[in-house]
This record gives sequence, C-alpha cells and structure tokens, in this order.
Amino acid sequence: MKKIIVLVLAILTFACENASKKEVILTADAEGIAENSKVFLSKLGENNQQVHLDTTEVVNETFSFDLSEQDEQELNIVRIDGAPGNFIFVKEDMPMHLKVDYLNVRNSSIEAGKHNSLLLEYFNILKNLNEEMQDVQKSMNNAMRTGDQAQVAELRSIQRNIEKESVDKRKLIVEENPSSIVSLMILSDLINQKKVNNKEAKDYFENFSNEVKDLQLGRNLQEQIAKVGATDIGAVAPDFSGPTPEGNKLNLKDAMGKVTLIDFWASWCKPCRIENPNIVDVYQDYKDKGLSIVQVSLDKQNQKKSWTNAIEADNLGDWHHVSNLMFWKDPIAVKYGVRSIPKAYLIDENGVIIGKDLRGNQLREKVSEYLD
Repeated sequence: MKKIIVLVLAILTFACENASKKEVILTADAEGIAENSKVFLSKLGENNQQVHLDTTEVVNETFSFDLSEQDEQELNIVRIDGAPGNFIFVKEDMPMHLKVDYLNVRNSSIEAGKHNSLLLEYFNILKNLNEEMQDVQKSMNNAMRTGDQAQVAELRSIQRNIEKESVDKRKLIVEENPSSIVSLMILSDLINQKKVNNKEAKDYFENFSNEVKDLQLGRNLQEQIAKVGATDIGAVAPDFSGPTPEGNKLNLKDAMGKVTLIDFWASWCKPCRIENPNIVDVYQDYKDKGLSIVQVSLDKQNQKKSWTNAIEADNLGDWHHVSNLMFWKDPIAVKYGVRSIPKAYLIDENGVIIGKDLRGNQLREKVSEYLD
C-alpha cells in the first residue's frame, strides 16, 4: 500500500511540474537568409559569457526554437551563419515572433512582451546617445582645428547635457521597472560607466523584485555592489577630523561644499607643490559656485613651520588645512589608504566620491561638470 501511495505522489508531482512548464516557441521570418543556413541560440551566462543552447536551420525562410525549458527572463542571443550581427532578446512566457533583418541581424524586430519592449527602448537610448555625441564631436573637432576655444567649451557643455539626459532616461527605466531584467542590465552598465554612485546602486538594487535579484545577473550585480571599497568612486568618503594650523579641530562635514576636494600633500612633496598652482586656479574660478578644498598634510611632527610656510608660499590660505604631523602614520591618511602623494578625492555635497587623482585640466573638467 505504501509503495502505491509513493508511486501516486511521484506521478502527481511529475504532472504538476510538467503542468507548470508553459510551451514557449520562438518562430522567425528569415526572408533573405540562404536556405539551410545554420542558426545558433545561446544564453548569457556568468561573466557575460555566451552559453550555447541549440542549433537549427533556415527552411523556407523560417526557423524556430523551443524555449519552454528556459527560465523566465533569460537573456538569449540569436546568430545566423553568413549574416552580420546578432540579436538579443528576453525569454517571456508567451508566443514570440522574430522578423530577421538579413542585412544586419542586430536590427531585427521581435513581437513579444513588456521586457523586450523595454530592451528595445534601452537600445534606442544608447543608439541616440551615440549618434548625438558623434555629431557634436565632429563640430568640436572643427572648432579645435580653428582654435575656437569658446566653441569647444560650449560643445563640451552640450555633450555633458546630452549624456546627462541619456543617463536620466536610463535611471527612469530602472526606477519604474523593478521586476525586469532590463533594469538589471541598465544598472549594471551605469555602475560600470561610473554614472551612479554606490549608494544609488544599492538603493536601486534593493527596490528590485526578489525574482529579479535571484537571476544570475542579479546575483552578479549584488556581488559587484558589495565589493566597492571604502574609497572607490561611488562610495561615501570616510569622515574625519584633524588639527588646523591654528590648533583648532576641523571636521570634514563642516568644511564640505557642493563639491569638495580632499587633497593629501606635504611641504616636502615636489609633485604636490607643482600641482598646487592648478588647484589654486580651479578654486578661484569655482569657489563662489560651491567648491571647497580640504588639504591634509603629511608633514612630520617637527615640520609644522615648513607646512605653514608652504601654505603661504603656494597661496593656499583661502581654504581648509588639517594635519596630525605624523608623516605616513597620519590617521586620516591611514583611513584613506594613502601610500603615496599627491593623492586626491573629489566628493559631492553628499560626501560621495565622484573622482580620484584628478590632475591639471581633468580636475577643472570634473568640477565644471558639477558646478557649471
């Protein structure tokens, strides 16, 4: 009797499992593709590696793949022998129909559900960004050839605005679609391109549905976010306080502006002294717009006079200075992992690190990006 019960349970379990598997067939119109051309189906696996799933052939300008065994929202790639490009799509639990563009498979179109519509929207945003940036770059190249620096500056500002608008559109997709793998893809790209800080990334990820978090891409992204170091771009800069030349105590939070440069230097550091005039120039141009500077000196205990003399000689007196006069053992330097100088961090008004070791015109451009 027990054996019969076990057998019945096994049959019921098998029946339930099969009932939950919804048949999903991808059909395709392949007009213009040669007869018997091989068609390859892959999925995107760990570390964005393609994993081969199936192979079929074009017959009477059509082909199909059975996607029933795949998980919902699996990322798939179709490639056709002899045809340029490939096509990326999301597996959805519904009939899916692909219309192949034989001139470039990447430009094919698919009839499916919301995830593939979002994927197309995302790809179009990237395509438009690339086209607009190329157009502006052509004008910038012409302005550079003629030496029109005012036009170059204006065009750089236009590029920043174009990129910001594109990033905002992508962020909006992430915010409004927490249950789509496309949002995972976008967030991953924004993190890699340093377009979101670590705090933003964590907030976006926490808003995702459990199903999306549990996708392979979701698990990878969670690990990536967790690995961001204390002083990496996107992390919140470690707070600190230190003695000023006058003997007072200065806290970083009390010295912050809309953008703040934390600069590690010393009176004995020649490269630091060479860079100081550039910092002065940038500060003079942006102090009224919200730029603040905190310089942390790694001078030694018996070098306070050298420190204050260097501040005066290099015209650094308009901003904040701190030092424990402990050389490489300065607790602020230790907290930031400073092992060589000059070493600098640029942070926004929330204390998020937005740049590291920016020298010369790089510093000016990054400050301009946030304050102009």
